[in-house]
Amino acid sequence: MALFEVDQAKQEEWKRKYREAVASKLDGSDVLAVGPFQRTGQYFLTIPLIGQLMGLILYLVHAVFQKRRSGGLPSNYLLVVTADKVHAFKYRGSYGGVKVKDEVAVWNRSDLRLVDRQDGALATTLTFEATEDGERASFKANTPKLSSNPWSAEVVELIEGGGSPA
Repeated sequence: MALFEVDQAKQEEWKRKYREAVASKLDGSDVLAVGPFQRTGQYFLTIPLIGQLMGLILYLVHAVFQKRRSGGLPSNYLLVVTADKVHAFKYRGSYGGVKVKDEVAVWNRSDLRLVDRQDGALATTLTFEATEDGERASFKANTPKLSSNPWSAEVVELIEGGGSPA
């Protein structure tokens, strides 16, 4: 097993935890896939020296810029795919579990598509495009590298293909 690879039992455990965490927020909709995502630029802010050098004002400017690039989505969120919708919920991890907060966005599955994917050493950067009332808007998202992140990979696969999981 590779260094960052998750064994099958852990994958199934976290798949269950993610699904259970969002189930109460979806009023009985069947959850096809759930995966963790975050704004782009978040890794940059975790470098202590950068944070110290940037200072508060530059940090706030950077945060506003990244929030705009990510379509106003929070720093950490779950994308949830159901039969006809894709939901975004603010969340945070908590001692081996997941605490789901408010829904921050929802799209028709047919209105959301993946337009770009860039795999990096640790993370995958994705660009989504959403069409609402004839208007197109795009947003960027990061997720841990999809090859070692089966939950987000399943979400991306469903958005790309529009089908249901195997």
